[in-house]
Amino acid sequence: MAAKSAISHAADIGAALPFPVNAAIQKAGQTCSASSRILVQGRVYDTVHERMAAAYAEWGADLTIAT
Repeated sequence: MAAKSAISHAADIGAALPFPVNAAIQKAGQTCSASSRILVQGRVYDTVHERMAAAYAEWGADLTIAT
C-alpha cells in the first residue's frame, strides 16, 4: 500500500493538515496530488482524525449556497 501523505508524532499537526485536507477537496479530488491515503502514526491518530473531521466540516454541504 502506498501513500502520498504521512504524518508522524514529530509533525506540527496544525501546519501539516491543511495540505492533505485541501488536496482531497481541490478539483473534486481528480488530481494526481489528491489525498488518496494518509498514513498517520498511531500515537497522533486520534488528534489528526478529530482535526481533519473538523476541517472538512467547515466546508459544509455541497448544495448549501454559503459553501
